Amino acid sequence: LLIKALSSDRRPVVREAAAKNLGEIADPRCLAPLLTALASDPDGEVREEVAGTLGDIKDSAALPSLITALQSDAVAKVRDNAASALGEIGDAGAVPALILALGSDTNEDVRSEAASALASIEDESAVPPLINAVTSDQNENVRARAVSALSYAREERVTQVLLKSLAEDASERVRENTISALIETNDSRVTSALMTMVQSNSNERIRRAAVRGLRKIEDDRVLPVLTGALGRDTSSDVRS
Repeated sequence: LLIKALSSDRRPVVREAAAKNLGEIADPRCLAPLLTALASDPDGEVREEVAGTLGDIKDSAALPSLITALQSDAVAKVRDNAASALGEIGDAGAVPALILALGSDTNEDVRSEAASALASIEDESAVPPLINAVTSDQNENVRARAVSALSYAREERVTQVLLKSLAEDASERVRENTISALIETNDSRVTSALMTMVQSNSNERIRRAAVRGLRKIEDDRVLPVLTGALGRDTSSDVRS
């Protein structure tokens, strides 16, 4: 009944609900009608739901159809869900299409989701495009996602880019995400940068994020800095 509803019901809301419910059914017969709907349903919200459902199913057979949707669907939310689904599937075959979307899609949500999907796949070839997004994308949400995505890459070039982002990016969210990503590097330069932020950064939100980062670092230099902040910082949130 659900397959029939998805394929032939005239009401978009019914087809959308059918797509959602098919994702909860572990039946291989569901895949073909979902792929057909992704390619040809005239309603963008139905295609959006189908793309999300294919991510839930996580069948690599959906890869070509999802890549096509990511590259060519006119509706941004469909491309967004297609990128997310490709990340959920985790097949490296999606990396070139995700890199292209990260660098060129006109919608910031799609670029952001492409960055997160690349993080899920953890392919080495994605590191340069993610670095480019951190340094060049005009949208702070894209830069924030790209920063988080780079946490899987334990490379000197990545550490340098993240340290620069921490020092220079105008977005609080980007710098917060950068702190979280840098903690994974176990680099002494990160400890020094965070200690300086706790002691002298004028932004309460950033000082608080730096304190949270320092709490995860095993370094004898950290305790005096945190103790000093406890007694001296003007923000109760930072002190807590």
